[in-house]
Amino acid sequence: MKTATRPDFSAVRRPTQPVRIAGIVFNHLVPVVSTIGFGGSVARFAVLTVFNVVFGIISVIGVNLVVSLLQKPLNPGATGWFRIEPWVSLCLVLGFFAAFFFGVFGFVTFAMIPGGTKILGDSGVWIGAGMMVLAVLPGMIATAVADRRAGLDENARLARDQPSVLLQVASGFALAILSIYAFDWFGAYALYALMIAITAFFIFRDLRPDVILRNFFPQPG
Repeated sequence: MKTATRPDFSAVRRPTQPVRIAGIVFNHLVPVVSTIGFGGSVARFAVLTVFNVVFGIISVIGVNLVVSLLQKPLNPGATGWFRIEPWVSLCLVLGFFAAFFFGVFGFVTFAMIPGGTKILGDSGVWIGAGMMVLAVLPGMIATAVADRRAGLDENARLARDQPSVLLQVASGFALAILSIYAFDWFGAYALYALMIAITAFFIFRDLRPDVILRNFFPQPG
């Protein structure tokens, strides 16, 4: 009789470049600092955190698609539209996934957080989102360059990154569900402690995804 064993998540990507580590920490601090430090509303934190989850998913998908494009030999006779068409397709695919996940996670979050439906008019949300993107872009570029140099094929990269994407998706659903009960369970003041706890967890999740994933599959007793 075969004994079940704990899955091996050693291949899951862990950030090692300083630029990626700094980008992850700064990226996750933006929502909580923007809310607590600059007088933002809880709705601002919720929207920026949803954006954070969605961009985390899209960044993994985007890096893999970019590496796949760069690995393909360019047709020497390609000119004009045929040279930029793959990049246009990439933008359309990423835009579709971003809209889909933002709609899935954002709908519940915006509906349940007071002021959530009006928060998109808050300039602080757009400034924060822009800062978050700028924080992680250098790490995305460094990751794409490293993957291209490593020469991993698309299937190997997808197998490696799939658990991280699933972890991001699970975080999005957990955030949406938590937003339904947050005010009733924690109250207005305790929400600030909850924001700090969520931020700390997200930083740890992205720095050590292998640890989080291994705890989802505990060793049978």
